Amino acid sequence: MIAARHAAAIFLLALVVRAAFVFWAPGVVSGDDLWHNARCETLANGAGYIDVDGSPSIVWMPGWSLLLAGLYALFGAHLALGFAANVVLGALTALGVAVLVARLLSPGAGLVTGVLYAV
Repeated sequence: MIAARHAAAIFLLALVVRAAFVFWAPGVVSGDDLWHNARCETLANGAGYIDVDGSPSIVWMPGWSLLLAGLYALFGAHLALGFAANVVLGALTALGVAVLVARLLSPGAGLVTGVLYAV
């Protein structure tokens, strides 16, 4: 098993790297971002998982839209919530990868893999 301090370090490293990328990357929103944002707004407002023409949609699986719709319902429709959710979920994934590899192979392999995934 990975030591708690190593797990915390992997999570924080992944969090910082992903947050830095979000702040560095251009703020142009297009494509999937716009589509998901629109679906999240309709879900948060109770209109359902519908396409731009008002018909039921199954273009993408609804998991991400449902997560963001919940955040939109709680905090308001802000694109920054999607970026923040991506940062946190990416950091949690780095930690999960480290723990999984540590259990399957060794704590050292888990640590190395976690750090590599974090960056």
